[in-house]
Amino acid sequence: MVERILLASDGPGAWTAAAAVVDLVAASETPVEVRVLHVNEVEYKTPPGGSESTDPSPETRKLVDDVVADLQRRGVTAFGRVRAGMYDDVADDIVDEAEACGAGLIAMSCRPRSLLRYAFTGSVSQAVIMRAGCPVMVVREPGLRL
Repeated sequence: MVERILLASDGPGAWTAAAAVVDLVAASETPVEVRVLHVNEVEYKTPPGGSESTDPSPETRKLVDDVVADLQRRGVTAFGRVRAGMYDDVADDIVDEAEACGAGLIAMSCRPRSLLRYAFTGSVSQAVIMRAGCPVMVVREPGLRL
């Protein structure tokens, strides 16, 4: 089992991914640390390695704090971070963070998109799967379909 999981938060889907992570941690025979990350999309290029966002929206900070608090209430060692990143580079920022913290697994949710929207915007989860050097667990929100 992995020692560290990076839970990439993208909004409400973070709760679905967090529930799956809790199940993984509960099944582990060794302690697992969970790092909750939200990439705060900005219009400018951040320095290599990203930087801590100095101005996340209150909703974003609250989401990360709430997910971390929920994981901790369930007995999971968890920390949260909001990182600034370019709009087009969110997948790279997630992979960079996973490498920097030594994550053995990236957990994230995906949202349903129409084929037309997917063709124009792509998928962050698909890009993370293609770029990550560790396994990626993508959790679809229950009941959501294209």
